[in-house]
Amino acid sequence: MSSQAALASKALPRLSACARRHLSASAAVAVKRSTAAKRSLSSSSAVSGQTYFPQSVPKIQQHPQTTSLHQQQQHQKHTHASLNPFKSVAIRREGKNRWERRAALTPEAVEKLIKETGIKVYVQPSTKRIFSDDKYRAAGATIQEDLSVADIILGIKEVPVKDLIPGKTYVYFSHTHKGQKYNMPMLQDVLDKKIRLIDYELMANEQKQRLVLFGKHAGYAGMIDGVHGLGQRLLGLGFSSPFLHVGMAHNYKSLASAKLALQSLGNTISDEGTPKEFGPMTFTFTGSGNVSKGAQSVFKSLPHEFVDPKDLPKIAKSKNARLDRIYAAEVNVEDHIRHKTKGVFTSHDEYFAHPELFTSTFHKDIAPYTSMVINGAYWDERYPRLMTTEQLRTIQSDPANQFRMLSIADISCDINGSFEFMSHATSIEDPFFYVDAVHGKEHKHAEEPGVQIMSVDILPSELPMESSQHFSDSLYPFIKELIHDNYAHPVLAGATIAEHGSLKPAHENLSKVLTETHAKETLAKLKSALGAKSESTTFGTKRKNVLLCGSGFVAGPLVDYLLRDPNVDITIASNSQAEATSLALGKANTKVVPLDVKDNAKMASLVKDSDIVVSFVPAPFHPIIAEHCIQEKKNMVTASYISPAMKALDERAQRAGITIMNEIGLDPGIDHLSAMKMIDEVKAEGGKVTSFVSWCGGLPAPEASNVPLSYKFSWSPRGVLTAGLNDAKFRMHNGFHEIQGKDLMKKHFPDVPIYPGFALEGVANRDSLSYADTYGLGPVEKLDTMFRGTLRYKGYADLMYSFNRLGLLNAENSQQNFSSWPEFMDNLLFGNSSKHDNQSRTAAIADRLDLPKNHPSVGKVVDALQWLSLMPSATNNIHGAPFTAQNSTTNLDSFCNLLMNKLKYNPNERDMVILHHEFGVQLKDGTDQTRTSTLVSYGTFETYTAMAKTVGLPAAMATEMLLKGEIPEKGVLAPTMPHVYNTILEKLDREGVSVLEQIVQKGMRPMLKWGGSGVFNLFGLSAPIDIEIRYNGQEQRKQIEAKVDKDRREKFPLYFDGETVAGKINIRVKDGKKVEHNGIKVEFVGSIEMFYDRGNHYEFRTMQQELAVPGELRSNTSFDFEFRNVEKQYESYHGINVKLRYFVRVTILRRLADVVKEQDIWVHSYVMPADGNNSIKMEVGIEDALHIEFEYNKSRYHLKDVIVGKIYFLLVRIKIKHMELSIIRRETTGAPPNQYNESETITKFEIMDGAPVRGETIPIRLFLGGFELTPTFRDVNMKFSARYYLNLVLVDEENRRYFKQQEITIFRRQVDDEVTNDNTLQIQPNESL
Repeated sequence: MSSQAALASKALPRLSACARRHLSASAAVAVKRSTAAKRSLSSSSAVSGQTYFPQSVPKIQQHPQTTSLHQQQQHQKHTHASLNPFKSVAIRREGKNRWERRAALTPEAVEKLIKETGIKVYVQPSTKRIFSDDKYRAAGATIQEDLSVADIILGIKEVPVKDLIPGKTYVYFSHTHKGQKYNMPMLQDVLDKKIRLIDYELMANEQKQRLVLFGKHAGYAGMIDGVHGLGQRLLGLGFSSPFLHVGMAHNYKSLASAKLALQSLGNTISDEGTPKEFGPMTFTFTGSGNVSKGAQSVFKSLPHEFVDPKDLPKIAKSKNARLDRIYAAEVNVEDHIRHKTKGVFTSHDEYFAHPELFTSTFHKDIAPYTSMVINGAYWDERYPRLMTTEQLRTIQSDPANQFRMLSIADISCDINGSFEFMSHATSIEDPFFYVDAVHGKEHKHAEEPGVQIMSVDILPSELPMESSQHFSDSLYPFIKELIHDNYAHPVLAGATIAEHGSLKPAHENLSKVLTETHAKETLAKLKSALGAKSESTTFGTKRKNVLLCGSGFVAGPLVDYLLRDPNVDITIASNSQAEATSLALGKANTKVVPLDVKDNAKMASLVKDSDIVVSFVPAPFHPIIAEHCIQEKKNMVTASYISPAMKALDERAQRAGITIMNEIGLDPGIDHLSAMKMIDEVKAEGGKVTSFVSWCGGLPAPEASNVPLSYKFSWSPRGVLTAGLNDAKFRMHNGFHEIQGKDLMKKHFPDVPIYPGFALEGVANRDSLSYADTYGLGPVEKLDTMFRGTLRYKGYADLMYSFNRLGLLNAENSQQNFSSWPEFMDNLLFGNSSKHDNQSRTAAIADRLDLPKNHPSVGKVVDALQWLSLMPSATNNIHGAPFTAQNSTTNLDSFCNLLMNKLKYNPNERDMVILHHEFGVQLKDGTDQTRTSTLVSYGTFETYTAMAKTVGLPAAMATEMLLKGEIPEKGVLAPTMPHVYNTILEKLDREGVSVLEQIVQKGMRPMLKWGGSGVFNLFGLSAPIDIEIRYNGQEQRKQIEAKVDKDRREKFPLYFDGETVAGKINIRVKDGKKVEHNGIKVEFVGSIEMFYDRGNHYEFRTMQQELAVPGELRSNTSFDFEFRNVEKQYESYHGINVKLRYFVRVTILRRLADVVKEQDIWVHSYVMPADGNNSIKMEVGIEDALHIEFEYNKSRYHLKDVIVGKIYFLLVRIKIKHMELSIIRRETTGAPPNQYNESETITKFEIMDGAPVRGETIPIRLFLGGFELTPTFRDVNMKFSARYYLNLVLVDEENRRYFKQQEITIFRRQVDDEVTNDNTLQIQPNESL
């Protein structure tokens, strides 16, 4: 029997006949944190019966002369479409709900079907289906709107009357077989059009077990949504909780991503516990079928302990119950159903035969002791309810239940069903409501009394990828029967509701419902109404108004693209009326209005009158416009990066039900689209991306690049210049790296090989590390490389770095009262506008750059300044060009004014855009390869620049998708969803903006190198002075040797809390040069540094002393410093992802680049744990298999202590061959959802080799003194923790591993350092930690 057949014959009913409870070994392995015996629930298999899955597929006849009569008839039927003798199949586009992205067959299934049978498969085009049209096209399907050529049409949800094609076979969830009144007109139309209707819900085996369903995926999504809702409920009650950091299921790219979020939540629960005010959290799962098992599968990502339902009261009332886990119970009929007269549950047979004789005690025995109910049980009106409205009122009236029955995730979604007060299904965008039975009302306010109810009725659509895959696999065998015309197959026959214009005998009872609901009359009215409506291929007949804020050059392509639809009006709001009027010139359906973003009343009015807002104003103004969009509930599009201010609006945007789509231009924008496409394709192939490098740049076309900087500007240069001053963070070659903004151009990448014809260099672009999460690449520390950079022609970076050193990029306010550009430049070089000659200017430039006057780079800078009119030359006359920046307030603004004039594009010159990704890929078989994704686009000033086209078009396409309702996600988003990036990339390709994907080589490409051209590293721009920091008594102090990175250790002088830190600072001036400075200061700093967030150091202790006022250093000098009785509340720590440092920092303040020196010390802290050091005693086991007790003599240990304990074997029915004990340090950094957990094993040793027997005792004795331990760190400055665990591992003969962890506290005593009270040394120096 095939695996599918076995699954079909053993499928379980939704209410199990008898439940058997046990803890499987695999469950014990999967849940390592549990500290008590695990208990999981499963149902006994139903008796295997006849399998209804089809067997082998008949082969197609190869010789026409031997074709059977039946095949000839089939051939005649299909002459119009194919010579294939089998039926053709179509997959329709879903349209009932905007969230519906599932498909009945995946592209892989379509490809397999075509290869095995040769049939034609038609797919209706869709931009929101989880699988793109291109995927189906690649699988061999024909993409077309018209499905009338197909014989069999597959869907998911009900098909609208207007789309039903006469004489076809339709397969979908019709929701008619129970007599659902709202679908009777559709059923009448099916009969009138002589359609064969097959319903997935009725596909069942002989035991009535459904074979094609989404049940488990409803459970998966329902559990995720339920946990999200619980966090909202607790917050409404005034309690922050870890549950708050889990989103709705549809927010995650995949089920695996959602489970990762839950595992992160689980780590927080294990470490911090749930809110103590609520007591132990208890989750109750009703039923044991697919829905419940799916929910439980997701739930098991959390630290948990399954218990018997009868133990719920004891746990809920216990004062000793654990808060570091969730208690769970699976509740089946025998747990709460009682015979009305006998008071007990008698039997399943009697219950199912006479349910009227039974009642439920759920409201007494389960609900008052439950935090959250996950309802996955089948129910119909014959059976007792789980709870009535009156029973809920009784529970809510009792103050003892204040924090019980907080939430119900009603996955089964039976309206007024098992929970009488569940009055309606909810939507994905508005999933929760609250029932206050005491006051008899429903409401939407999490802050008010009531039980929260989640009753979304299309939960599987939140996980469209996985649910479609599962559904397709289940459906596939029956599709093969359908294409063979085998409608008599027992599963298909049983699922057929109507054919040939008549109801099947099993459904003739629906005739009465059709009559009672006046289905014929209703259908006639519906068709009449449909006939009166004109179809539209655009956004519908209702006009749409787009508010465009900003009228810069990138707006042109957006306006032109959107105006292709005659039903779109565009309001161009701009602070430049001339620019906006020019943009609107000759374009119908546009109007121009003034724009003042800070005028709240006018902005509110503009947003209110629009259907969507596109913001092309400078990025700092986006949050202001977004606030209005949230207030008026209008979607918004920007091409800018998601700033912290925009990200902070995410939750409010979700609550408002709007989408704010950001980063949808070029970079950011097309870079995201093309990256996500490749990454998702690699994952679909079973591989993984191990390295990601992305380059992007807007440049002049090569023939237009013969100017200084080899760069030209088509809009304000300010953004380009300031971007070159941003700090950068990235990962390269398995290491984390940072470049400060002032050094970004100096430490550029001197060679970026993309195409041999382009001489390119690059600079790092801001924070690359965060994009590992954006792109779903996993923990950034697991990647070899994570880098994003900006492209320029060679020579740009050195010249721009020189301009910065000369003060041209200074953004501080200063008077700009000059008559010429040389006068402006002289003021920067000499501090005055007196007359100077070019020789003195060159000498001053060389001095500023710390280069010899005759160095070629000085000559290049002088040439550039003369070309720009900043220095007189023979071509720009002795007086220089007139100064045109009198209205500027900074050097930077004046320089921008000059560049905009001198480096602008001339007529007939083109710009160019280059976007290039390199992906290091590890294939499924373990081999490595490099793939690339490249876009090169040229512009022309007759149409659009390349930059305008590649920014404006993606933004326009995202706007179009939002207007059409094709982006269902809410909140502040980037375009990383498949239905977004696939759609926009396809549309861009049609507009001539195409991305080329290639596999360029097997294995990985050579490493990139940065550090600049070497010009400034070789000839100075190292500090003109040296700084040495010496601590008093440094030679006599104890030295601590500690690891500073993976392969390097250093020694640091040891200090203690409250001790004075004093010493001497020696400053040496190099080469006798005069060094001007703006002051010298010394600081004592305590800092926490996260390796994944190196640009942000958290300084929890800062003390400062001024050593010198502004002046000059002409010779070597020294300064004494003293920080008295310094508080050092934390011990120094160098971990995997975090460092806690103490250091003295000396800063010599200079106009362009400060000179900084840091010198670390090491701190030991003697913080004794709280009183009490109880022993640790616990029992763990596997029911009827293993029962052990273990005991450790205490829970707190000093660094040179001895762990003493013993293990008792009370029951041994599995064969244990090996047992070991290890010490694990778990480092936690950050806060959810950006929390990182790293564990390292400090030591482990074997404590038993061989099989133990009942009654045996194993002693434990572990000396800590020889290991590299630190004290326990708990929530240090709310940034990190480092905790220790004793990890007991048992291995059986089948190599299954059983884990039990227990946290211990480690502390440092003064005697451990062997130092007296006055810090007199008692040991040899250089002791290693």
